[in-house]
Amino acid sequence: MRHLLPPFAALALTCGAWGQGSVLLQDVVELPRLGNGNADHSTVAVNSNGDIFVAWHCQTVYAGPHQVEGLLLRRSTGLTWDRPQPADVLLLGDPSHAVFSTGEECVKPDVVALGTDFLVCWPRNEPATGWSQLEAALVMVPPAGPAVVDAPLPGIGWVVDPLLVGGDAGVMPDLCAREASPGVAAVVYAHETFAQAALREYELRATTIDFSVSPPVIGPITALSTAVPVDNTAFGPAGGRVVPDVVEDDFGHLVIAYETYELAVHNGLLSDEGHITVLRVSELGGVWTELEREVYDGIFLEHWERRPNLATSRTDLTNSVSLTWIEQGLNLFADLDVRYAELEFFGGAGPGAVTLTGFPFPNLSNRDHALPVPIHSSGFRTVVCSRWYTLATSIVAFSAMPPRSERRLPTPVNWAWRPAVDLLEIGAPGTAGSRLIPVSYEGESLSSSDNVIFVQVFRR
Repeated sequence: MRHLLPPFAALALTCGAWGQGSVLLQDVVELPRLGNGNADHSTVAVNSNGDIFVAWHCQTVYAGPHQVEGLLLRRSTGLTWDRPQPADVLLLGDPSHAVFSTGEECVKPDVVALGTDFLVCWPRNEPATGWSQLEAALVMVPPAGPAVVDAPLPGIGWVVDPLLVGGDAGVMPDLCAREASPGVAAVVYAHETFAQAALREYELRATTIDFSVSPPVIGPITALSTAVPVDNTAFGPAGGRVVPDVVEDDFGHLVIAYETYELAVHNGLLSDEGHITVLRVSELGGVWTELEREVYDGIFLEHWERRPNLATSRTDLTNSVSLTWIEQGLNLFADLDVRYAELEFFGGAGPGAVTLTGFPFPNLSNRDHALPVPIHSSGFRTVVCSRWYTLATSIVAFSAMPPRSERRLPTPVNWAWRPAVDLLEIGAPGTAGSRLIPVSYEGESLSSSDNVIFVQVFRR
């Protein structure tokens, strides 16, 4: 998020003619896929050259196991990208390797730019037993030609953590580049430690992946939090659990957010409780030290507070981080509301005070908004999320800075859902057009009823 595009890119919008194979700003690009089933859970990253990589999982066949796929959109001239072709799709996580069994899946990847390359990380899960391992591959982007994957075998990544119980959490890794250490990223993820009746507990794990060499060097596996509760109710939580997110602050420390939900019977509480926890930690040589720990609630203590996401920038003048999450009522079709705020850390390189300032997201009184992701840079604070309409879903954006009301992304896609974003600063911070923002999401194919992945690129 912090690299600068080469300066000639600022002139791109003055050009008038583009090749038929080019992707332009705001073009709706339906990505090809290798699997014959539905694709979803996309993530997106942009590198220091303005190349874009999208990773997702896809069913190998309808109702079959999932595999992790990815695709590079190479920036061609100015603010245009080469239009992706089916041959460009990479198979990163292939369940046919049957590391655990023929029933395993490779799912829910994350991706982060490391200079001009991309690191992709995903879990290989065995649903019948709950066993998992965390894998990673480096997608290298040469000056010309196709991307090259650094992995031990096609379809299987370097093992980051071989001793995982994914359980109901599904592992759900999140990545963050370490700016002071080129080729290195931090990863956080969940490991199930307890499951009995409705009660669940997890360990929030973290490590580093050093792809400045190959094979990569994996740091010590560290437990940042233990006995993290995300319990069952009659209606949820559904999907992954703990779902951590991580960014690096202005001092090179890591800010990590994750969810908890604890039934009153779990530890004798007065009521059920849902929270979002935010940690700021330093990491040096594999030693992780907690600087601050903050716990945030929604409007109702007993509601589920789910799926936090973070964003930050080195150009925002203060050591601040945007935070979003969902507050959900206590049944499957209860109201969903977006919570959107900014954290400011006053401790600098050491521990200190933390403040939270809420933004007035325009929630309605019905089940409308979900899955928010923030965008954060100098003078710019925006959240992108899914929204239900009467007979459709769409992707919408709301800006807190400068203030701008909710608006739909310009896309013809039916049932657009589950956005992911990244940001590349391409000019003087805070100036018009100084931000390049790729947005990926899933939705109904423009040529069939399949669920597929789309990407659009915006400049703001």
